[in-house]
Amino acid sequence: MRLLILEEPMAALSESDSQALLDLLLELRAQGVTTIIISQKLNKVRRIADRVTMLRDGATIPTLDTRGAAITEDRKTDGIIDDLSIREG
Repeated sequence: MRLLILEEPMAALSESDSQALLDLLLELRAQGVTTIIISQKLNKVRRIADRVTMLRDGATIPTLDTRGAAITEDRKTDGIIDDLSIREG
């Protein structure tokens, strides 16, 4: 197994550089590389993710399957996700 772990890889990137990184990660996935991305930029990560797991204070909130849908955060209260819905992007 080949595994790549990235923490906030798009934090300092421009929009075009972020898109180029996501394209590269899609190519790596096609080559059998598993990637774990730690990011607050859900709108970008959802483009390439099979699953998204939300964490808060070290605890898993939800894990959602993203295949065929984009995940958007509807509301946050005190940093805890109250409502997540799966909608077309």
